[in-house]
Amino acid sequence: MGGFVSTCPGLEDGAIADNILLVGDAARIIDPITGGGICHACRTGMYAGKVLTECAKTGDYSKKALQPYEKMWRDRMEDKLYRNWFAKERLATLDDDTINQLMKLISTADIKNVTVYNLLKAIKEKFPKVVEGFEDLI
Repeated sequence: MGGFVSTCPGLEDGAIADNILLVGDAARIIDPITGGGICHACRTGMYAGKVLTECAKTGDYSKKALQPYEKMWRDRMEDKLYRNWFAKERLATLDDDTINQLMKLISTADIKNVTVYNLLKAIKEKFPKVVEGFEDLI
């Protein structure tokens, strides 16, 4: 069985409302480049558990009471998710020649730990135009 995951930016209005808290894929907390979400789901689930434990003590599940969850996940993950979304969007518009140049760069770059951040950092050094507009997130 399979399905699709959203690779668009997170929910603009947040992942909480009165009596509602969304985690992982349901909150669009998914890596837009890889489509990966297991780690994000685990982390947001942990944050949700912490906040919901406090809510259970008071019986208050209002949006205001759930706000610490929103702050936790955004502080930890939002910039990375947006950076990867911008990168995905930019990469989807590149012509074949530029993509070939990027692949050559990546294959010859001295990247010890292959992560999206490290790949984008190498691209930024040699092809700054590719990351224009979101270079401050790298």
